[in-house]
Amino acid sequence: VQAFAPDEVDVIGPGQPMPPIETPTLDAARGVDPICTLHDGPCPLHGQTLAAALEAARPTLLLVGSPAYCANAFCASSLRLLIDRSERLSGVTFLHAEPYAQPRRNGDSDPVTSDRAPVMEELGLAFEPALFAIDGDGNVVDRLDAVLSAAELDDVLERLGVS
Repeated sequence: VQAFAPDEVDVIGPGQPMPPIETPTLDAARGVDPICTLHDGPCPLHGQTLAAALEAARPTLLLVGSPAYCANAFCASSLRLLIDRSERLSGVTFLHAEPYAQPRRNGDSDPVTSDRAPVMEELGLAFEPALFAIDGDGNVVDRLDAVLSAAELDDVLERLGVS
């Protein structure tokens, strides 16, 4: 286990303002292709940019992860949890962003994923998945990395005042 002072960590974390990132949407891919690697088509969490969500001053959840290429296989299940909650809850914006700009296969089962999407750089991420919980003031309340359970997601939503 390594511990670092907050000023030594590049990743946006709790207590910090979330930058207004123009994440890809169904209408504007912004150089990311595909904008969603969920096997049954783009998920419904690409309707607006993170910048627009922050401007609306609503609680927001942003998942950065690649359901098709996630090395630890947690991205797809985490995304499915968010999709489920987005269908049942109002008062919160749910967003998904792919970590790779143009993932491609190199002939075997592993993708060549060297082209990182701008969201990875802007958030200081070197890993996926990461879930950012952002309050209506645009500040990160929590960040969950890697494994995400339904109970953890519900706890985050409760901290955001969404139920």
